[in-house]
Amino acid sequence: MRYVPHRSIKNRCYSYNEKEKGLEDEILSKEQRKDKQSNSGEALRAIAYFSHIGVTMAACVFVGVLLGKYIDGLLGTSPWLLLIFSMLGVGAAIRSIFRLPKGIK
Repeated sequence: MRYVPHRSIKNRCYSYNEKEKGLEDEILSKEQRKDKQSNSGEALRAIAYFSHIGVTMAACVFVGVLLGKYIDGLLGTSPWLLLIFSMLGVGAAIRSIFRLPKGIK
């Protein structure tokens, strides 16, 4: 069996530089992935925030309407308590929307 050198010194240095460059590219790609993940995380956080606003407003008004209908049925005051409690529900929705940024930091 005859000994054949696999690589010369020049080729070894070249391959070392290639490996170093490959590591740099890998590190950069990891940083780019982190940037993309943080951007997508911010987008999801914004979507969650706006959906929280919508659900909060709808729930407040819905609870006001249900309470108004229920108490109207008990007391027999046809649309008046429904209107009053639905307006209270709208007020509660507006109040909770103004208090929402204080709770999220």
